[in-house]
Amino acid sequence: MVDLAMSSWEIEYWGHEDVPLAYFTGAASSWGGGERFPVEGSLDALPRVVERLGWNPDRIEGLARASAVISVGRRVGASVRIASSIVAPDHVIFFVVDERLFLVDVGSTNGTVLNGGEVPRSAGSGPLRPDIEPMRPYEVRDGDVITLAGGFHLKAHAVRAGA
Repeated sequence: MVDLAMSSWEIEYWGHEDVPLAYFTGAASSWGGGERFPVEGSLDALPRVVERLGWNPDRIEGLARASAVISVGRRVGASVRIASSIVAPDHVIFFVVDERLFLVDVGSTNGTVLNGGEVPRSAGSGPLRPDIEPMRPYEVRDGDVITLAGGFHLKAHAVRAGA
């Protein structure tokens, strides 16, 4: 019998072929798209994001209990850097709690879309849909597609134990 328990999450990136993607957490660098990178590490991986936004990890539900976390944005030092001016310096974070993957838009100007629905931006960065709270975590499921700034795509992959 095959064990279908999840052991981790990976995020696949694709976008404009001429926009560099640098994956700093794994100390690898690449150009173009189709690369995958693991969601790994802990809140220690986010010191600049936390400091810049004045976060208390308890402010975002579940974040303080994260077993793995990465940041995605334009800023040098992001776990995954997309070198495009339309991507915010700190665009989104992904974090894992109890093997479930979550996404938070942490203040992008050009927005984040999850499977066609808008993820709210932080207060003060633009109009918010009134039915969605800012800085709220959204659960991401295996196969979900996240679009940053209308042109850079990430896809969530659940990595199964023994796969």
